Amino acid sequence: MNKIIRSSADLPKQFSLGKYKDMDKLNPFEWLLLLRHRIFLYENIRMISCDHDYTKEDMEFFVECDPSKEIQNILDRPLDLFDSLYTLKAVKDWGDDDLDRGIICLAGEVTVKDLSVSDYQELELLNSCTRFYLNIKNNESICYPMAVNFMQYCTEARLQYGVLKNMPWEEDEESIYNKTLTGGYYPTLINPFSNDEQLVSDLLNYVHRLREKLNIDPDDYSMIDFQSLQKWASYQILPIMDLMIWSKAYNTKITNSVMCVAAFPTGQYGESNLSKSVFPIIHDFFNLNNSSKFEQALSRFVASEIWKDSDKYFPETHWTKTDWNKFTKGFIAHWLPIKHSEKST
Repeated sequence: MNKIIRSSADLPKQFSLGKYKDMDKLNPFEWLLLLRHRIFLYENIRMISCDHDYTKEDMEFFVECDPSKEIQNILDRPLDLFDSLYTLKAVKDWGDDDLDRGIICLAGEVTVKDLSVSDYQELELLNSCTRFYLNIKNNESICYPMAVNFMQYCTEARLQYGVLKNMPWEEDEESIYNKTLTGGYYPTLINPFSNDEQLVSDLLNYVHRLREKLNIDPDDYSMIDFQSLQKWASYQILPIMDLMIWSKAYNTKITNSVMCVAAFPTGQYGESNLSKSVFPIIHDFFNLNNSSKFEQALSRFVASEIWKDSDKYFPETHWTKTDWNKFTKGFIAHWLPIKHSEKST
């Protein structure tokens, strides 16, 4: 039976709201790293408490982690970006640290991006599979009007073949990911010689039609901006998360009244705000059965911001654990080739 925490005097001694005073100064990428670490730690605690079903591989991945020790580290230095279980246990094995790995994870979250070599190879593979499924010879041209959509053509061909051959993927053909590229991107062509007004208008109309065809509801996808992050800071998202993680790790339950006293000592928010506004955000991040809509939205926001101005988010004096010169050279050359060419001239 869980111990009920009915007094702030019973909260961990290391917890201090003053340690979070610079939360409103965190940039989007820092928010993402801090939140991902807490999600990872919370999942680890659930595994140990047998509160969730895990595969053997999951168990082997988490087995060397000590969440009780890590939560003490978080309570001591809650805004420390590098004292991370994710870095020490998992990423260390891959030879990366939080900065490198965080950038890699954001590559698939950009709203608009260039068609990469990998994307082109996937399109080639998709076309080759479709030709094979329809028994089209290599030297035989595919006779269909220019108006036929490439992705729709491939999807329909695979669907027909799947039904005919009773293939296992036939049941999943309605998935968005079977109608787009890996990661949910949809290939299209844009004429940059159009004027801005017509280009924006035509692109929005195209996206609206595409969403209808793929049965995508844009309202299902949250949007995060700087105002959202300031709201999270005022909601004391990180300190409340940390108390919830500590409570989970030590098999206790903190009452809402104690949580309010700890997080909002001046009475800025009450129990009603906690239940209706704060907890839904945290529960979304800690919902391990489904992908967090806020984490995905934050990832898209971070990707957009980094791609616009990487120097703003990665000052050399901050990310001391990374070989900065090596990282920036590789990052800019790979992800920002135009900027890289400008620096080289």
